Amino acid sequence: MDKLDENSTAGIIRELRERRSLGEEEAERLIGAVGIDLLRNQIRSTDVPLLLELANDEDKPWCRSFAVSLMRSVESDTSIRDFLFRSWASETDYPMRLAIMWRLLDYNDLDISMHRSIYKFVKTNWEQWKKDMRKWYGPHKVLGSVEYRLADESFPKSKAWVYLCLAMVSDNMKGIHSLLSQYVDSRESIVGEVAIELTKIIENDA
Repeated sequence: MDKLDENSTAGIIRELRERRSLGEEEAERLIGAVGIDLLRNQIRSTDVPLLLELANDEDKPWCRSFAVSLMRSVESDTSIRDFLFRSWASETDYPMRLAIMWRLLDYNDLDISMHRSIYKFVKTNWEQWKKDMRKWYGPHKVLGSVEYRLADESFPKSKAWVYLCLAMVSDNMKGIHSLLSQYVDSRESIVGEVAIELTKIIENDA
C-alpha cells in the first residue's frame, strides 16, 4: 500500500478544491492508501458542496466512491447524511455501495434494518468483498487490526459485525475462530448472528 503524509494530503485536497481532475488510478490508490485518515482530516465543513458534487459526478465514477470515502469527518452534516441514506437506497454500482456502507456504519444510531441491508450486500458480494478487503488490509495483519478496532472505543461499535466479516480475510483460521467465539452470544445489533454465520462458514470449509 502507498503511504500518505501531511504534505501530500494537503496538496491533494488543494487540487480537489481547485477542481483539478483526479484520475481513476489515482483515486483507487488513495482510497487504499495507508494514511487515508490524514486525507480525511483535511476535509472541512466548507468542503461539503465539493464532496457532494464529486459524489454525484456520473461522468467520473472513480471520483464518486473516493468522495464518499472522504465524507467521514463531515458526516454530521445533514446534507451528507441525507445523501448517504438516499444513495444506499438507489445506488446499484458496487464500488459506490462499498464506499457508502462504511460511511453509514459510522452512525451509531443506525437502525437494525439498515444493518441487515448492509450485511445482505456484503453476503451477496462476499467473494468480491473479501478480495477488496484483502487488497486493502492484507491477510497477515488484518486480524490484529480487527481485534484492536473491536477493543478500542474510539472506533464505532456500530461497525463491530463488519469487523468480524473483515477478519475472515485473515490467513489465521484458528485466530478467526477464537475471535468469533467471543461474539456468538452478543446481543448488540446483528453482531451475534453474524458471528454464528461466519463460524459456520469456517467449520464448513474446514
